[in-house]
Amino acid sequence: MAQRTMSLAVVGLSHDGRADALRRFAQEGGRARLEREPENAADGNAIAIRIATGVPNTNEQEWLLVGYVAADRAAIVAPLFDRQYFRNPRFIVRVHLQGEATLPKVALELTYDVDDGSPEDDMRAGRREFLVAELGHLRWDNIESVQSGDDVSLWVHPDGDRVHAYRRGSVGGLGFLGSATSRRLIAHLEQKLQYKAFMHCAGSRAWLTVRLDG
Repeated sequence: MAQRTMSLAVVGLSHDGRADALRRFAQEGGRARLEREPENAADGNAIAIRIATGVPNTNEQEWLLVGYVAADRAAIVAPLFDRQYFRNPRFIVRVHLQGEATLPKVALELTYDVDDGSPEDDMRAGRREFLVAELGHLRWDNIESVQSGDDVSLWVHPDGDRVHAYRRGSVGGLGFLGSATSRRLIAHLEQKLQYKAFMHCAGSRAWLTVRLDG
């Protein structure tokens, strides 16, 4: 068994006095936790970071919202949390003070277990292996009809150099969403092995998260 760490940027630190709370957290220490917010109106992939305030383990303790995982990373990580793909996840919130006049810098380090020898480009959780690949040549007219986290279909181009992603159930080349050039994914599909793929968007970018089955 080995460990892998994923660093995640944190945003939204300037709102509602969060900077002062983070400075106290950096100086005094304390507990922190992650909360998925699938009903968040701004981003269904939202992952909130909260720190404990008040007296621990009493009614006076509250969990103060101090920021969110940056949207581009949340688009990848949130569905994996939702499907419990991470094995034994642990996280550390690191706060770096940069002077009273400057917002603290916050980084979230997510550590999880992987099997020894797992390829660096892939991730494992339990017996499942999955990878994340960014899509290029995006067709936004089709993407707009797909919810973040929806299943998509994959097809290897005849040239063998890219994978096309399509809306689930589309036929005749319709529903094209974009293409990825992951060699690992191409090799898996060329072997006619099973997979399950989800698409995630953040801003002007989109990714595939693909579970690779034997």
